[in-house]
Amino acid sequence: MTSNLLLYFFPPPTYLSQPAYGIDLSDRSLKYVVLTEHRTSISLDDYGEQIIPEGVIQGGVVKDEIALQEVLDQLHREVGIKRAVISLPEEKAFIVPLKTPPVPMRQLRDTLELQLEDQIPLPVGEVEFDYVHQDERVDDYLSLSAIHKGIAASYLKAFQKSEIMPLVFEIEAHALARALIKNGDPGTFMIVDFGRTRTSFVIVSDGIVWFSSTVAIGGDAIAEAIEKKSGLSREAAVHLKETRGLSRSADNKELFSNLTPVVSVLKDEVNKHYLYWNSHSEDHSMPRPKIERILMCGGDANIPGLLEYLSSGLDTPIAFANPWINILPSFDKEIPPMTFNNSLRYATALGLALRKILPQQ
Repeated sequence: MTSNLLLYFFPPPTYLSQPAYGIDLSDRSLKYVVLTEHRTSISLDDYGEQIIPEGVIQGGVVKDEIALQEVLDQLHREVGIKRAVISLPEEKAFIVPLKTPPVPMRQLRDTLELQLEDQIPLPVGEVEFDYVHQDERVDDYLSLSAIHKGIAASYLKAFQKSEIMPLVFEIEAHALARALIKNGDPGTFMIVDFGRTRTSFVIVSDGIVWFSSTVAIGGDAIAEAIEKKSGLSREAAVHLKETRGLSRSADNKELFSNLTPVVSVLKDEVNKHYLYWNSHSEDHSMPRPKIERILMCGGDANIPGLLEYLSSGLDTPIAFANPWINILPSFDKEIPPMTFNNSLRYATALGLALRKILPQQ
């Protein structure tokens, strides 16, 4: 307590503050952000994106560690990043809610390891896992996160050969929750992260991630549908997706009709995950508070008309997430240093960097 108070009342000069770096890796690109904590605020000092060559990462699996190392070394040379919190692929991870075993805390990890094969479809010897514990509550549950050791090792090897040292590897769902849910908010939310090649669904309650799932539906499928139906080039199809999308204007009826089969699959997935969580409120694993709000983020979340299309028929409000909720206390005093649409693409990277700044659950 004393040291914390001393740091608050006598903070180190800004030039001594250590920036927090977050690196979000996907099959197609690398996104990074640089945050610095000041006495009463957090600033975004830098951000950017680098293309990852096709085939280097496939389906969240590193296929070419040397090529990924070269991308990382380029980032180090251009930005100066030496240490960072790194994302691990959502589609290769498992997040499971469990009743906390009635054992002393010092025995908890060993006890959980004995239960792993009952919870995830991998041999216990092939799994890296961690957990978040609710800690002395009446209904005591924990959220267990696991990933195959080979997946984690492939990322670690690429970084070990590069000039960037990983401080922590973190599953994307946890970074999204940290970025998009107000720190300390006890509510229950579903995050829909709509990217180019996949969509992730994350359930957060009382600040803890309890569930995540990924489906292979993304903005590229919409561009492909436009390309196929119209005969346009991919570049022209992407432009049409980003400028007209699912808007319901009179001159967009044909495009809307052509895209409906694709986006209806996404809508079905949103409804399926929403109903599954809310309709299993007292299942074998834990009580499930009703979802209060659905938050959209991701690189293709802002396709015109998409949010309105997904919200039709839902009883729960769905809205764009606010990636600045734990960074800028008020937009009245400061304007975010990147556009809102861009910030939806950088939500995971922002959450990774915030791990070094915000109190951990």
